[in-house]
Amino acid sequence: MTRKISLFTLLFSYGFCLNADDIALTIKNRSNADQKRAVVVSGIPFPVGKLKESNVSLIDSDGKTLPLHTRVTASWYDGSVKWLQLQTQVSLKAQESLKLKLTTVEKKTTLKNPWKEKDTEDALIVDNGKLKIKFLKQGNAFIQSLLANGRTVIKANGKAQMLIELDNKGPKFTDEENWLRPRNLEADTVTCKAKIESCHVDERTPFRYILRYEGGLYDSKDIRKCGFVLRFYLYRNSSEMKVEWTMIWEADARTNFLSNSLLRFPGRATGAKMNDDEMVKGSRVSVIATKSDVKVDRIPINQVKAVETYVMVNKKKMAAPKDSGWADIIMGGKKISVAAYRFHQRFPKELRVDKTGITYYMWPSSTDMVADLRNYRDAPAKRFTKHQLNQRIESVHGQAEGTATTERLYFDFSGKTSGADLKKRIEKRLLLQASPDVYLKSGVFGPVLPFSPEAFPEYEGLIEASLYWIIRSPDQYKWYGLFNDGGSLMEFNWARPGFAAGKNAWMCRGYSGWYMNDGGLAGNILLHYFRSGNTDYFDFAERKMNYVMDVVTIHAENDHSVRGASPNAKPTIGASRRHNEQSWGGYHSTRGSDAFGRFFYYHLTGEPRVLDVIVEGTVYEWVFQSSEKSCTVAGSLALSAELFAAEQKFDPLYEQKKAERLLRFQSMKNRAWRYKWKLAGQHSQRLYFHALAAIDNPAKLKTHGWTLDYKFSNVHTYAFTDVSVRPLSLKYFELTCDPNSDQGKQARSRIARAATAMLNGKFSQGDAYARFYEGKSAAFTYEWNKDEKWPKRINRKIWLAVGKKPKGLKAISLADGMVGGARNIPYLDLWNRLSVFGELTPNKIYHLWGMVLDRFPYMMTTLDIPKPKEVEIDEEVELIELD
Repeated sequence: MTRKISLFTLLFSYGFCLNADDIALTIKNRSNADQKRAVVVSGIPFPVGKLKESNVSLIDSDGKTLPLHTRVTASWYDGSVKWLQLQTQVSLKAQESLKLKLTTVEKKTTLKNPWKEKDTEDALIVDNGKLKIKFLKQGNAFIQSLLANGRTVIKANGKAQMLIELDNKGPKFTDEENWLRPRNLEADTVTCKAKIESCHVDERTPFRYILRYEGGLYDSKDIRKCGFVLRFYLYRNSSEMKVEWTMIWEADARTNFLSNSLLRFPGRATGAKMNDDEMVKGSRVSVIATKSDVKVDRIPINQVKAVETYVMVNKKKMAAPKDSGWADIIMGGKKISVAAYRFHQRFPKELRVDKTGITYYMWPSSTDMVADLRNYRDAPAKRFTKHQLNQRIESVHGQAEGTATTERLYFDFSGKTSGADLKKRIEKRLLLQASPDVYLKSGVFGPVLPFSPEAFPEYEGLIEASLYWIIRSPDQYKWYGLFNDGGSLMEFNWARPGFAAGKNAWMCRGYSGWYMNDGGLAGNILLHYFRSGNTDYFDFAERKMNYVMDVVTIHAENDHSVRGASPNAKPTIGASRRHNEQSWGGYHSTRGSDAFGRFFYYHLTGEPRVLDVIVEGTVYEWVFQSSEKSCTVAGSLALSAELFAAEQKFDPLYEQKKAERLLRFQSMKNRAWRYKWKLAGQHSQRLYFHALAAIDNPAKLKTHGWTLDYKFSNVHTYAFTDVSVRPLSLKYFELTCDPNSDQGKQARSRIARAATAMLNGKFSQGDAYARFYEGKSAAFTYEWNKDEKWPKRINRKIWLAVGKKPKGLKAISLADGMVGGARNIPYLDLWNRLSVFGELTPNKIYHLWGMVLDRFPYMMTTLDIPKPKEVEIDEEVELIELD
């Protein structure tokens, strides 16, 4: 007996009703602190043709209309709204939820601009009624003065407000696991100060004002060592300010070791507290997070040490609160609060207050540690095996140059919020949430099934168990740190000859200790948030997305980072590294950049940092033409074209942003020629001219991606990554086309041919698990042709993945052994339940991704899903012929 449940039936059972004038939304304060006048930014998708204009209103359960600003961030092929960004402002008690309704109106209300600006040649003064800030446009200081309710709190003192210090020597040997290493006491140290190179307004809406700086950090000889992007966020009628600081590593990692990195907020500070003790006056107070240089790859989870966090008052060491990284401060005679996002998880860190003001250390010198960013094979440790040493990475592979990291620091100048409460608030983003039906029925993701535990308790249980095992692994192993936070465990209880792993420990062999994003895990976990509404998935996807965009993606080049490359080699900026124990250890491609997921993360959150990376990735895919690296190009360039077209039409600051983006590539070219980087100079020259073409011509951009996909595709010689990634790329391309257009029809034809080739077992790569990645293209094909041959084959693919494991299915079933869900099941118990499914090799995260998480949501939309205990697998495979 089988049960036949269609996607329509499931959506109807959810009470689905998607009208543009009646969408139920919820904002929940997930923190244990009150939120006052908090600005919420979230995106909502709409089906093609549903919403012609962005004339909508937001109404609460009492019928009160909330202030609202909207902007279209993507349009369908017919011009209707595809993604609409909503900005509003709310006050919520701790754990309080606010029920809202989005309705269409004849004419939307235009809100008054709250910003008073004065723009001069040297400075920009911004006033929102609560804060008045004078931002500088040149030099090495960003804030000349900040007044809170008329009282001066921050005031420049002539010192550089951003600097780094670099040692010229590090430890004798590298370590493939650790980048946090003891300082070499014989090293010489150089100081590099910030130099502002561009300053522009990133966003100016009735709710938030974002100012963006970009520049470099230069030593006393005017040699650039690092780049930076610095954003200041101000909010409507609010005393809060957010600072987002991105540092881009550009120095030769073999001779430069980061020993100090700081951002200053100068002023007259007279008191501070960073724990539950009384405020300390007239002293230097710091909260510090660090970790000893210890290997953890063979340590069982119950022996892994936590990050050490403590408070220093002058030279006295004191206990720090569990969730440290905040301060209450008396500055300029006014009480203010400061908090850093994921402070101890992004060690080493220090937040210091003394008589000169507030200093935030991305990397504190007080710990006497350096960042050793060498490829671990540059000066290999003697304990390395012969096999490890033979895995030498040359050329553009495995260099740290171009990696980045972003810190987020929050200020409240009202005097009414404690640092501890501010810290609680910033750790849980406010989201304007719709039901899964709204996201999925919009069609922006293709055919995806909403979370359906009653219909498919075994499959949904397997998905949930896999997700929570991935999400919980970093906390279990304390896989934290500046260059680790956001990574996920790749191999567990797994050993090969020469690569031993302890029981209940993770395996480190250079190549694959912790998983970066090979294939798009971050975007896929975000998709599971959309289909379930589970904010645990969103929080982890956000951390991983930020990690991928910064640490794993390449943002700059020099002649060391491209050493050994041929003269005709293509630029690497915008590419990502493949999974490796070091975030920068593997070769570059688009596979790990989450070429699709970052678009949906941007449409959902409106984070401007994402746009920086999307631009880099767009130019990379435009320039880099290779059959191995082109499996994302059609979809990602089509999504870029869609995004840039919406910017051109709906963003009043588009021309300014475009000029700044081109200036960035122009500056790269100028630096390369200045430092006589021959190959990097050729790259940046090529990048600049391609950026001109790629960024400002959406139609051409989309066509170019389509051409590249066709040029390098051969459905009879697919590699196993193309099995999973390329059909999704073609699907996203198809969704940007009129279904009756030639390109729309051709896209469906390519997907169908890919499905046929995959299901007939035609692969170029002998990966033993390639067959387990099949099925997504068949689900896409079945969506439009409804051929009954496809469900039969898809059903078999599902069962090839889970095998005949009735006891195992019972243990992970949401209707039986896992009724309460996977969130609270002990970590090793969760592992034991997953390990039953040997066909999945769940010790390898990317197999869980490819075989379950990435394809089950699509495959389950087909039909005829048998009950597990009654399934029969037909070993005879019928080849499918295309009409």
